[in-house]
Amino acid sequence: MNWQENGKNVYNAPEYTFEVTGDRNLTAILENVSGRLPLGYREVEYIQSDNYCGIDTGYSPSLYDDKIIVDIMAENYTSGDEYIFGNLLVSNRNIRLYRTSSDTIGVQTSSLTKSISADISNVRALINWDSLARDLRINGEFVTSVSRVGYSGGRLYLFSHEASNKSIKAKLYSAKVYNQDSLIRDFIPCIDPANTIGLYDLVEGQFHQNAWSGMLTAGPAV
Repeated sequence: MNWQENGKNVYNAPEYTFEVTGDRNLTAILENVSGRLPLGYREVEYIQSDNYCGIDTGYSPSLYDDKIIVDIMAENYTSGDEYIFGNLLVSNRNIRLYRTSSDTIGVQTSSLTKSISADISNVRALINWDSLARDLRINGEFVTSVSRVGYSGGRLYLFSHEASNKSIKAKLYSAKVYNQDSLIRDFIPCIDPANTIGLYDLVEGQFHQNAWSGMLTAGPAV
């Protein structure tokens, strides 16, 4: 929008041309073009995790009437259970969606443990876990039923679950959480003003970064 020097505007246009006669310290004041994120945040197409990433959503799912939707593309399977999202097992009431060997999807709640033949490696997949409708869909196609259980107490994590820092290597394009018809979380991949990569929640206006020891990388700017 403009250029500043020593806290004062020196030029009100995107391009500032001047004769160089000495050192200067200029600051570019940027406009948020997308309008979805606060000033200083940069929206990116996706964020990509390594094997030790987990983002705490700050939300404890009820698992009885919640819907979790993630737009994700996983890399090839490496080893062990690779969690797409999940929360901590509390009194046998939990939700976990993970990938096992042979690219199967593992679904686990208090009354259900099931493997599904659904290859999501290097394929962009919109995964919809709907406790109210009691089904799990990938790219709109029904793949299995899921059970409804009561309050869990554990917070929902993306790329992992609350008790494990072992995550799936994947690109996350978006994530939403609903309680019945109310939007609880609406996550946008971005980079914050301090150049930290993470997700910005449009509902609560909060930035969420990696909680584990791994590294997130950012996709191209939107």
